[in-house]
Amino acid sequence: MAQEEKEEEIVIIEDSDGIEDDQEKQEDTKESSKNNSKIIFIILSAIVALILFIVIFIIIFKKEDDKTLSTQNTIVTDIENKTNKKKISPSKLESLIAKANFLYQKGDKEKALRLYQYIAEYSESISSYNLGVARLKNKQYKEAIKSFNKAIANGQNVCVSAINAAVASLHLKKYKDFNYYINLADSFLNKETKSPLYHYYYALINFYKHNYYEALFALEKINNKQYKAEANHLKAKIYAMLESNFNAIESLEDLSLEDDYFKKGLLYARVGDLALAKESFLNSLDNGIEPKLSKMAISLTQLKLGDIKSAHNTLKSIYETYQNDIFTYFPIKVTLKESLFNPLLAQKEFRKRLKDDSKTILSEIFYFSPYKIFNANKTINYIRKADASIFVDSIEIAKGYLKKSVSIS
Repeated sequence: MAQEEKEEEIVIIEDSDGIEDDQEKQEDTKESSKNNSKIIFIILSAIVALILFIVIFIIIFKKEDDKTLSTQNTIVTDIENKTNKKKISPSKLESLIAKANFLYQKGDKEKALRLYQYIAEYSESISSYNLGVARLKNKQYKEAIKSFNKAIANGQNVCVSAINAAVASLHLKKYKDFNYYINLADSFLNKETKSPLYHYYYALINFYKHNYYEALFALEKINNKQYKAEANHLKAKIYAMLESNFNAIESLEDLSLEDDYFKKGLLYARVGDLALAKESFLNSLDNGIEPKLSKMAISLTQLKLGDIKSAHNTLKSIYETYQNDIFTYFPIKVTLKESLFNPLLAQKEFRKRLKDDSKTILSEIFYFSPYKIFNANKTINYIRKADASIFVDSIEIAKGYLKKSVSIS
């Protein structure tokens, strides 16, 4: 009995321990499951939040883009729909503009600008454009852009006003504004198809967009005499950029304008025609065009032509007048040749020139030739005298003549 009770006791203890272990395992499994569920929930929540953020960002960006596009379209539409609020009779307007242009060309810029401002009270769009042109020529770039913006806002002269505003922006190095205005000009180019200056506007827009061949194609079609000079200058600039120097020279030669002497001189120097380059620079100097640069260009041309003395005198005159300012345009640094002070380097250069230059070799040969070439008649005479001396048994005298003939030959 005692043994059976002991065994039951043992069995009960084992059963009780097993039940507790199972319960603990179940609790651990539940706890682990709960933790895994939490981690999964957190990950899913993060993914959903990220997706929502991306969707919201795309929607906002698209709205902003649509808003910008809508704003640009609205600006263009507003410009197209606007007309002049103030008008003046064409004859009076032309008279006032002609007077303002005359004052400006005469050099009385202040009066011209005031008159352009006065015209603005009667015909805002036209006068704003002319005022902008005057300010642009006077290098008042910020004020010029304001005037062109007024002309653009009034819906007239939009294409050419935008081109000029782009040029003013370029001078101010506002490249974003430049792109805006040149694209605006391109947008309104189709409004100028009936204008006699359509091809010129087309060429300018493509030039500033770096479409040089399209610009050249349009420039060839310009027949308007008033803008022939501007068209040829633009052609010359494009050809020079494309390194087609002879075409650039031809474009300027067709005009025969005094203001182009310096430009032609530079082009002639490019193609190696130094005589014509020097002549053009001298004409430029005589006409008061770029006197500082013309003088320096003359001195450099003189150096290239080998006229060292004249080049020295010209450079001396330039330096006495302008001091170091001239080197802003021509950053020249003068140094002495190192081989002039180093005999070994001098010999090395001489040997190289002697080896590679056939002209130098020939000059060396002919320099020493008097010591190497003999007089054949004189040698023959000595031999004859020696022969005659032998005939009369004057052996010693004959030997002397023969030695002389050998030394000569």
